[in-house]
Amino acid sequence: MKCKQLSNLDQQKSLRPVRLATAVAWILSRHIRTLWNAILKRWLALPNELVWPRAEEISQLNQLIVEETGEPFSLLKPDQLESACARPYNLWTYGHEERMAWLATSLILGIATNHPFEQGNKRTGYAGGLVFCLNNGFLVEGTDSEEFGDYIISAVTGEISEDEFAYSLDDYLVENLNF
Repeated sequence: MKCKQLSNLDQQKSLRPVRLATAVAWILSRHIRTLWNAILKRWLALPNELVWPRAEEISQLNQLIVEETGEPFSLLKPDQLESACARPYNLWTYGHEERMAWLATSLILGIATNHPFEQGNKRTGYAGGLVFCLNNGFLVEGTDSEEFGDYIISAVTGEISEDEFAYSLDDYLVENLNF
């Protein structure tokens, strides 16, 4: 009988690596499945995600704006431009803000206050906010750039809050149903 028990014990020892390998494969497959499901959910959600501003595009926009007036183009603080461009995404992701006027306001005032360019920061912020709205299916109707220039200056100097600026921008936003 001792021989049989020994052979069973030997068999059990020889099966341990197989069982361990099977258990590890099962655990990995569960994690891979979970990871794949997360990737799939994110991929399926992408059509609903907004089109976020990119620093290169805002920089090109500034170049066009200052060329119109003959001012020099110079990107003084690229990191501040990146920071301003990330504001709407961060507000959407971490602040759970979905209102377009508030997201656009964060971009407009981010560029205006960070002052990444030598010239045209407020104009570029305003134009960048309009393009951001357009790229995401909203039209900004009836705004006068001088009127909003005054609003931007008031917000940058602290005379009005970001919320007040966003409320005023929201009055001019119209969802483009043909988008």
